[in-house]
Amino acid sequence: MKNIFKIFIRDLKSIVKNWVALIIIVGLMILPSLYAWFNIRASWDPYGNTGGIKVAIVNKDRGGNLQDKFISVGDELVNKLKDNTNLGWEFVSEEEGNTGVERGIYYATIIIPEDFTEETLSIMNRPIKRPILIYKVNEKSNAIAPKITDKGITTIKSQVDTNIIETVDGLIFKVLNEMGVSIEGSKDKILKLMNGIIELNNKVPEIENIINEIYKGSSKAEDLISKAKENLPLLQDTLTSSDNLLVDTKNSLEKSKEALGEVAPVIKSDLELINTELSNLEELINAVININIDKNSIINGLDNISVKVANINDKINGIIKALEPLSKFNDNLKEIVNELNLASSKLNSAIDVINQVNDAINNSKPIDKSKLKEIKELIAANREIILSILNNYDSKYIPAINNAINKLTEISDNSIKLLDEAKTAIPDIDSLLDTLDNALKLGKDDIEKLNNEMPNIKASLGELSSKLSSINKEEDIDKLLSLLKNDWEAVSKFLGSPVEIKEQVLFPIPNYGSAMSPFYSTLALWVGALILVSLLTTDPHGFKEKIDFKSYEKYFGKLLTFGFIGICQCIILTLGDIYLLKCYILNKWLFVGISLLSSIIFIIIVYTLVSIFGNVGKAISVILLVIQVAGAGGTFPVEVMPSFFKKVNPLLPFTYAISAMRESVAGVVKANLTRDITMLLSYGIIFILIGLFLKGPINKISKKFIEKLNESGLIGH
Repeated sequence: MKNIFKIFIRDLKSIVKNWVALIIIVGLMILPSLYAWFNIRASWDPYGNTGGIKVAIVNKDRGGNLQDKFISVGDELVNKLKDNTNLGWEFVSEEEGNTGVERGIYYATIIIPEDFTEETLSIMNRPIKRPILIYKVNEKSNAIAPKITDKGITTIKSQVDTNIIETVDGLIFKVLNEMGVSIEGSKDKILKLMNGIIELNNKVPEIENIINEIYKGSSKAEDLISKAKENLPLLQDTLTSSDNLLVDTKNSLEKSKEALGEVAPVIKSDLELINTELSNLEELINAVININIDKNSIINGLDNISVKVANINDKINGIIKALEPLSKFNDNLKEIVNELNLASSKLNSAIDVINQVNDAINNSKPIDKSKLKEIKELIAANREIILSILNNYDSKYIPAINNAINKLTEISDNSIKLLDEAKTAIPDIDSLLDTLDNALKLGKDDIEKLNNEMPNIKASLGELSSKLSSINKEEDIDKLLSLLKNDWEAVSKFLGSPVEIKEQVLFPIPNYGSAMSPFYSTLALWVGALILVSLLTTDPHGFKEKIDFKSYEKYFGKLLTFGFIGICQCIILTLGDIYLLKCYILNKWLFVGISLLSSIIFIIIVYTLVSIFGNVGKAISVILLVIQVAGAGGTFPVEVMPSFFKKVNPLLPFTYAISAMRESVAGVVKANLTRDITMLLSYGIIFILIGLFLKGPINKISKKFIEKLNESGLIGH
């Protein structure tokens, strides 16, 4: 032990007494920090400054008409992009856009063709065409910029899709809404007409009796005929008006049927999303139940679960609102609405239980694990309901939605058919009344002829009355109105953007530079270790008396020197990250501590390799650096890398050093931090054992090899 400290103290004295050596050592302490600081600062907020990335917009769209309304989707898109600062939009001519992207003035050019609006509105006509945006990108100009402009074109497409759906479907549902209002205004007339025909049929026996009485010389029919002819023009007008309204309604329903059909896949997508979120909630509540954590962590966990439960409940209520108008036409749809109402009720119960647990914790009462299990059971039961609906959705509920829409159309068709028959029968009724009126003036012979014709008239009127009586008149009309009079703006917006994303960020980091500080700091510490072994010797020199140091004394003695300088490098680096660059670091002392541990481990690894293998060890250290920069997941997620890097990632010291620093920067997950520190310590122990037991034997074996290599004059001593 004495000789180990003798080597270390001798090195410190040499540094202090030799001003050239002191300057070099101070430079070695500062140099790694500069490497990290410049890289962190350069990447401080690249995605917050994308407004400088120029993208040309060329609008050639000539617009189009929908329901006598002029629409230009291209102009609407340009107006929205003028308020969008995500990229540097430049609105130019086609020639300027093409030339600019070719010369690198613009990173990309987006051309809106002349027929963009016409193809957008083809959904109302046949054949349907998909509108096209022309996207030209210059990938030679920069490696990252095209990826950012790709995101820009995706954003534009999303905006266009939403605008198309809201505009076109909005007009369809608005027409239906206005039609529903019109029908509602004539509802009393339609019912009066239908009731009038049925009542007239009911009076046929009375009319027959009257004719018989007339035949016998009675005059009782005069008043009835007069009243009937008086009301006939009103019935004729009402019938014509109602017929036109129902024809218009049927045409509008046919146009909107395809748009209504889009509700089914949207609802299924929402149910699948709800199922996934419920599965995630089960994992969260299991974590709260099974892991012994402090009360604050339990409160935070339950608050997070409560927010997610409320969001899921909102989605379920949105689906209920979309299905309720159609459920009046189909029992299967009533069933799914009832199931969703049950699911919503269970979610409300889960929120109530969460509030009870939080209140108990806030009042310093012990945590009731049975309540936590009750929450879990409610969420599990809710998921079973959603899974049951999803399992039957394609086979049972999609046909139910289509059947409801078809039934609505069928009601309209039947009503039109019946009214057409009624309109056809009106002249016969009018002729009958005229005949009856004239019959009063006829002799008994003519009345006898009329009496003979009554069976045919009676049969025709009876058949029409029977068909009108077969439908539940007021109920069916009300069902038709309930769909047509929907909130057309709300339905249009629902189809345009059925799912609203509510982002919840865990462990937020305000800027990209702070997020990258763990990677660049780790990289700088390894580079610092490499610089040390490149400029400083790993063997003890400069002693006046000859000392026969043992191999382990040489190893640990010089390791103290390298470790001391490495610690100084780390302190300068971390303090600069915190106070010079002002990186966002949630736990500053932990950040410094993890950096010190990482620096010491890296020094041990690199020093051990060079101490044992000499210049070959330096090469190995450089190779490790290259592999770790690519494979440690410091920049891109390891999941997107080739299979080789996925396999080596768990074996690299960088992986755990970067992960541990991220815990200190954004927030600690104890399991992750414990794993990272354990792995770093394991690397240190392994390499110390390697140096302790292999330095002497390998140095003896490689002595002649190194001497021969030095004879070449190409390798430094």
